[in-house]
Amino acid sequence: MTTPSRLVPVVFRGLIAAAAVVGVGIDCAYGSVPVVLSYFTIWTNVLVAVVLGLSAARAWRRRPDVAPLYRGGVLLFILITGLVFHLVLANPSSPFNVVADLDRLTGARAVANQLLHTATPAGALLDFLLLTTPRTLRPRHAALWLAYPLAYVTFALLRGALLAPGTARRYTCTPSSTQPGTATPTWP
Repeated sequence: MTTPSRLVPVVFRGLIAAAAVVGVGIDCAYGSVPVVLSYFTIWTNVLVAVVLGLSAARAWRRRPDVAPLYRGGVLLFILITGLVFHLVLANPSSPFNVVADLDRLTGARAVANQLLHTATPAGALLDFLLLTTPRTLRPRHAALWLAYPLAYVTFALLRGALLAPGTARRYTCTPSSTQPGTATPTWP
C-alpha cells in the first residue's frame, strides 16, 4: 500500500517531468527538430525530465533520492532558463525581447512555451524547496555545474561558426518570424 507521504513526491516529480517531455515533444512536432534541439531550453528540459523522472521512480521504489549534485545542477540550469526567458526575452523593456513574436503563438505552441519556460522552472524550484530532503551540497558541485553551460556556449559558438554568414538563427535565439518573409513564429 502506498502512503500519502510517498505519493506526493512521486506524483509531483512525475508531473514536472511530464511537463518537460510534453513541451519538448510539442516543439519537436511543430518545429525543425535540429533547430529545436539546438536550444539551451530544450537541453535543460530534457535534463529536468530525466532527473526528476528518475527521482520520482526512486521515491516510488523507496530508494534514496538522486544525488544532490544532479538535483542542484538541474535546478540551477532550469532556473537560468526561466529567468533569462522572463527577465530578458519576454521583458518588454529588454532590448532582446521577443514578446511580439511570443504573443502570436497559439494552441500547442503557446502551451509548450509556458511548459518549457514557466511550469518546469517553477515546479523544479518548488520540488527542491518543499520535497527535497536536505543534504550537503559541496563547493566542488558549483564548479562541476559550470561545465554544462560552458559546453552549451561552446556548442552554440561552434554551430554558429559552421553555419554560413546570413543564415537565420546563426548565433541568435530569436524566432524566425523576425526574419523577412516568415509569417509564424517558430520559437522553441
